[in-house]
Amino acid sequence: MNELSRRIRSGARRRIKRIILAEGEDPRIIEAAKTVVYECIARPVLLGRERIIARLARSAGLDRDTVTVVDPSCDGRLSFYAEILREIRGIPLEEARESVKDNMSFGMLMLRCGAADGMVCGACEPCADVIGRGSELLGAKNGVCATFLLNMRDGRIFSFSDCALANRPTAEQVCDAAELGARDHEQLTGEGARIAFLSYSTYGREATEAVERMRRAMALTGERYPRLFIGGELRLDAAMDEHVANFRIGADRACSANVLVFPDANSAIVSRRIVQRLTRARVLGPVLRGFSKPVNDLRDRCTAEEIADMVAVTAVQAEGI
Repeated sequence: MNELSRRIRSGARRRIKRIILAEGEDPRIIEAAKTVVYECIARPVLLGRERIIARLARSAGLDRDTVTVVDPSCDGRLSFYAEILREIRGIPLEEARESVKDNMSFGMLMLRCGAADGMVCGACEPCADVIGRGSELLGAKNGVCATFLLNMRDGRIFSFSDCALANRPTAEQVCDAAELGARDHEQLTGEGARIAFLSYSTYGREATEAVERMRRAMALTGERYPRLFIGGELRLDAAMDEHVANFRIGADRACSANVLVFPDANSAIVSRRIVQRLTRARVLGPVLRGFSKPVNDLRDRCTAEEIADMVAVTAVQAEGI
């Protein structure tokens, strides 16, 4: 287990939260639930058919009595949640009753109604579906931001933050991504956040629309969140390397950033994958922020250990809300 995982799981144990795992019939989810129970990270709520989950639990050595199993297709709250979904979507009640049997929708309505503290889903669904469903059923007033935490081999931890699914975000959206990314970095790592707004320009050497947007985002962040330590707009080398920063912008403006805010989702995803492949950094995420309740997405091909980490992340977020 890496240092980042240890920190986050330790934080989750401070107050045990009820975390929904939407794909309860996935063997990886069962293995993750076993870890979550054994390490006292959270109280897992598995969505799916009781007989299938019970069989998988026996095979994995998971005590069925240590988890809650909810089958959306026959749960007593189905009619109540269908009424809520009917109001949200403006659809006939029978259509709502069928739609609410979907595990992801049912889990988010459980969360909306206070039947759980957080949710982890998306092991078999695209991230866009998780964000879309969460925005619809839980609300995301200022949009959703995504952060990936990278635990480098030398022990340093960086957060890559962006406006999820937004390839041309506004300065306000980038500002929100910076604040939410900083909040997650501090909550999950215990380190103070030092934010850099990344660009191909450093402190006004270019004047394109993209550079101006990052400059406005930095100014907005400084106005709205004066407690945050920020720098930018900056090239990556100046943001991370004090020697480069001293040469280019002066020691008084160097920030040795650990939270890197990208100008759009595309550049963030490409950069994260490059760093991950070239350095073999351990990656945690995407950590989502912006919903009214904590919901996090799972990457495709995620392992049981990575799922357990995301349960811990969600529990820590739930404690902070």
